[in-house]
Amino acid sequence: MELSTKARTFRNESARAWRKNNPENVQAIRRRYWEKKAREHYGPKYKAPENNSELSAQAVEIRRAYYATYRKNNPEIIERSINNFWERKATK
Repeated sequence: MELSTKARTFRNESARAWRKNNPENVQAIRRRYWEKKAREHYGPKYKAPENNSELSAQAVEIRRAYYATYRKNNPEIIERSINNFWERKATK
């Protein structure tokens, strides 16, 4: 699907506004994602979180491993993201 620049900008702004207005939904979505990954990885050894508002220890482990690998394999993307963040802050 190829969107025009104007349509892409509108879609991005709408998604950003939704995430800003619905932080509890965003957190729930992220929790479900990592819990699903943990269930798939651990299978019958999976232990559900005690509190539904937190990640299980296994999901935290999966998430940490994923991001550690991502940072190791994509240093140029990380550097570019950090630079863009500070450039945006400097222009405000």
